[in-house]
Amino acid sequence: MSRKTGLIFSSLFATCLLLAAGMERIGRDGSTGGLPMDRMLLYPGWLLLALLMLLTFVIAVRYFDTLQDMIAKMLHHDLVPFLASCTLLLSFALQLRRVKLAAVSPAVTGDDGIPQSGFESSSMLSANLIFNANIVLFCVSFAILCGWWAVEKRKN
Repeated sequence: MSRKTGLIFSSLFATCLLLAAGMERIGRDGSTGGLPMDRMLLYPGWLLLALLMLLTFVIAVRYFDTLQDMIAKMLHHDLVPFLASCTLLLSFALQLRRVKLAAVSPAVTGDDGIPQSGFESSSMLSANLIFNANIVLFCVSFAILCGWWAVEKRKN
């Protein structure tokens, strides 16, 4: 991986994580000034996440294609996909836990006096559920596994 590619990857990854942290903070503090702050961070976050996934896929394909040493091939062809799978499953489990906690959160009374469930109580809460650090890690792990699978499929 070239230095330029590494810099682009790390800046995209850091920006996605910063946007996810911003979503967390806005969700915790509530809406500020009537602006849809969650939407202002959500759309660029998903766009950057799509670019990050594409770049991760390209880097993974190049990485698995260029492995030459037999020992490195044995180690990396087994270890990297295994670690990516573990990260994928862990981020999926953490996201399910987050959704479950949001679903069983105490009911909030809406403007019309009718109790609402945790999902309906705030758009911030739902925005936090669809873009957070768990989603970013899941997408990066998925892109790595897709890159590995593409190289394995092409070789066979």
